[in-house]
Parts: sequence; C-alpha cells; structure tokens
Amino acid sequence: MSGEAILDRLRPEVRDFAHEGFHLASDLGHLAAVLGAAAPEATVFYGGRILEALSGEAVERAGGEAKPNPFANLTYLSEATLLKRDPAYWAHGLRRLGNEVRHLNRPIGMGEAELAAQLVERWLAWFFCAFELGQRLPRLTAKGDRQPLFPAQDAVLAELLQAIDDPQEDEQLRERGLSAGQQEALVRAPTAACVLAERWIEAGALDRAKGLIDAVGEKLKGELRFLQLMALHANRAKDGERTIALLRPKVSAGLQDEETFGILAGGYKRVWNKTKKPEALKESHRLYRQGFRAGKEASYYLGINAATTAFLLGDLKAAGELGAKVASIIETQSQPARKLGRDPLREDYWLAATLAEAQLLSGQREAAIKSYAAAFAYAASDGRFDTTQANAEDIIRARGEAPIDFAALRTGARTQRGA
Repeated sequence: MSGEAILDRLRPEVRDFAHEGFHLASDLGHLAAVLGAAAPEATVFYGGRILEALSGEAVERAGGEAKPNPFANLTYLSEATLLKRDPAYWAHGLRRLGNEVRHLNRPIGMGEAELAAQLVERWLAWFFCAFELGQRLPRLTAKGDRQPLFPAQDAVLAELLQAIDDPQEDEQLRERGLSAGQQEALVRAPTAACVLAERWIEAGALDRAKGLIDAVGEKLKGELRFLQLMALHANRAKDGERTIALLRPKVSAGLQDEETFGILAGGYKRVWNKTKKPEALKESHRLYRQGFRAGKEASYYLGINAATTAFLLGDLKAAGELGAKVASIIETQSQPARKLGRDPLREDYWLAATLAEAQLLSGQREAAIKSYAAAFAYAASDGRFDTTQANAEDIIRARGEAPIDFAALRTGARTQRGA
C-alpha cells in the first residue's frame, strides 16, 4: 500500500501529529515507500525515528525530560506505570531492531522489515489510543476502517504476532510449542523471536525459551541482544557463572549499556548467593551503580539493586543515599498516574515493595510502613511477601531500629483484599 493511501486512511489527529522537527505523516509516508521498494534497512530506520519521537513526546507529557535514547524514554514510561508490559516488549523490540541497523550488526531481511512496520503500527496504537496522556482515540483509522495499516506479506508471521498479543493464545503457544512454519517465520524475523523468548523467560517457560534462542542463534550469533537473552536465561536458571561468561567480555571491551550492566550485575549477585565470595558481591554492586549512572540515575530497578548490594556490603551510608534517590524517582514517576486518578502502588506489588525498601534504607521509616502496607494489601497473593519481609527485617536490625509489626500489616492487608 502506498504512503498516500495509508495517510488517507488515518484520523487527522494521527496524520497531522508533529513535534519540533518531526512530522509523522512524512516519516510514515517514507516508511511505506521504502517497505514497498524492498529496502529493509531503510524501513527499520524510519520505524526507529517514529519510536524515538513519540516516546520522547510521551515522556514530556508525563512531566519527564525526553532523552534521545528511546531506551531511557521507554524505561521512564514503564516505571511510571504508563507503558504496560506487553506493548513495552514490542516497543523494545523495535528499538533493538533500529540499533542493529544503525550499528551495522547484521544483515536485515524483508522479514524484519515487515516486522518493523507491524511494530510501528502497534506503537502508534499505544501512543494515540492507549496512552493515558494521549488522545485516547478509538482507533488509528477512520470510522469503519479496521484493516491493518501495513498488510502483511508473511501471513504466518502476522498470525503469530496476533497470537502473542493474546494472553490465552500466548500461554497455549508455550504449552504446545511452535509449529515448524511458525519457527521458520521467527527465523525470518529474529527480533520477534527475541521478544517472544524474553516473554517466556519472564513467565518461567525456560525450556521453550531456550528452544527459541537456539532457533535464531546462527542468525544472531555475537549480536548483543542474543547474548543478553542467553544471559537472562542463565540468570533465571540460577547460572550466574554463565551470565558472566557471556557478558563480561562485552563490558570489558568498553560497552556502556545500562541493560547489559543490570543483567551482568545480576549474574554476579547469583554467584555471591551461591558462594558468598565478597568479590562477587562487590562487582555486582559496582555494575549496578555503573548502570544506574549510565541511565542518568533514572531507573529505580538499577538504583534499588545498587542500594541493596551496598547494604549487603555493610555500607549503610551509600545504601541510604541510594535508597533516598530511588524513593524520589518512584515518587516523581508516580505523579502522572496519580493525576489520572490511579495509585501505582495499588497496581504494582514490586513498585510498592521497592519504594518501601528504599524508604527504609534511607531512614524514612513511617513512609516505609505505609508503602509496605500498600504492597501487602494489593498483591495478588501472599506468596511473595516472605522475601520482602525478610529483607526489611535485615535492614531494621542493621540500622538498630525497633521491629515493625509485619504480622499486623499483613493481617490488615488480608482484610482490605477481602473487603
């Protein structure tokens, strides 16, 4: 479909979007043209531009400072609970595909170009239809037009992406495995295989995820995302030594990538959990701090891990300072959702638990008690409370403070959930 035909189908609010030097209609038209001309690298390039521009605009609407790096923008939106997990997976897939084109990591074929176009459409749908600070349009196209913007030539890949988008179908895929045709489609578009493998790793389907990783291994050998996925898999399998073997050479060669720092730091933490060797914990802490700084101290995930490893090393001062920064990050990033009438602490157990731990580390005891109560009240089950409570009790003892009555907090939480 030509660029003009696509633009004619769009609602004016979408077609006419512009911000500073970026005009969406121009980039969408160029994307359609190069896709039709079978120019895959150029297709991905325009997809990356659209992601960068709209992610920056979304951050600014949320009151943050847009970065030229889409990773930082997407992290901000996710940690502010404005970008949910599933659209974030696809957005990061488009971001990584753009990185591969810019850095000449590997040849890009038309399977990846089609994938990029479909991910652009998903990203546009999030920004214009789902983003709470956006227009909240019913659809991208005019009334009655429900056809995709970029009709897929690879029907198997398009159907597979739709199945991945459906939680029930995604679960069925994990249980039964992929057909030979679906595996072949993912080899044609290995970025989609990487997204699916990450989702399955997070879901604990390690054997299925390993099969996907192996399927695209030859095509992605040596590429950073492939190494990261193998390292994520190793971390989830509690094989910290393999994580280190995979990623240490990249970092030692000078790679400055906050995502890699975080995965590698987790590998060293797992080695410390197993061996209690202080050198492993020190390196974990150093890498978490390095990743936190590389991301301009905007990621509460890297920040809280830097704080807790400092605490485990006995550096209560550093742990407190980092904890205070993390608490401030979470409070700041929660404001847009609160202005929309949502309380992120009631929606995300780990966000509330992280805020509580950060507050406790930094001496904000009363605030921490309220955050722990919020975490316990709105978690789906009691299964994850014990570790959170044990960590808190370790911090309280190290700081020489009076115990917190966690039994009462958990009883109150059960009462609230049952109300």
